[in-house]
Amino acid sequence: MAKRNDDDDDGKEVAPKKKGKMVPILIALLVLGAGGGGAAWYMKKGSSDDAEESAPREKSASFINMEPFTVNLATENEDQVLQVGLTMKVTSSTTADSMKGHIPEIRSKILLLLSDKKASEINTSEGKQQLRTELLKTIKESITSPRVEQEITEVLFTSFVIQ
Repeated sequence: MAKRNDDDDDGKEVAPKKKGKMVPILIALLVLGAGGGGAAWYMKKGSSDDAEESAPREKSASFINMEPFTVNLATENEDQVLQVGLTMKVTSSTTADSMKGHIPEIRSKILLLLSDKKASEINTSEGKQQLRTELLKTIKESITSPRVEQEITEVLFTSFVIQ
């Protein structure tokens, strides 16, 4: 036990020093804390990587350029002509390849749609937006494959002239 100090008049025993035991305990706690923190970081990083891998990746878009259309518009006051360039946006290159066989049918339906329009209907930005919606619907109706139909996402004007 503890030594008795003869010079001490109180007769109390002196407590032994425990510094020697505290240092290894503190080091062990520090190592365990660092290991636990490192494991938690690694597990969190691994779960976020898994989440990124399992999330669907955005498909790259492909574009199908069509030759420009020149049509006589429906007569209002005088004869007017529309010249318009179109590009179709699709979600994959395989869709673009499969659509190439449908281009003659798509062009025919687009020509019929455009020739029924009046200049006053498509001269405004709202009219052009409505025309884009109608063109997309017409193009999708020309496609026989439901998968390909779903992958056509947008019709873009590359030129638009009314004379």
